[in-house]
Amino acid sequence: MKENNMSPTEGNLQEEQNFKVGRYSAEERKEKISKYRAKRTQRNFNKTIKVIKIIREFILHYTMIKKV
Repeated sequence: MKENNMSPTEGNLQEEQNFKVGRYSAEERKEKISKYRAKRTQRNFNKTIKVIKIIREFILHYTMIKKV
């Protein structure tokens, strides 16, 4: 018979490290969260969408050519 030299708390800690909730392990989850937090700090909510300006200029230019 194999003897277990670990205390009950050490055994629980070892099981927790390999325990998965959902799709990711604890280590994978920590890595995903740290990537999310790093990207969150780089967000820019003051950006303008330049494509709309280009489309407006094109339409304005096109309608002027069409009238002539």
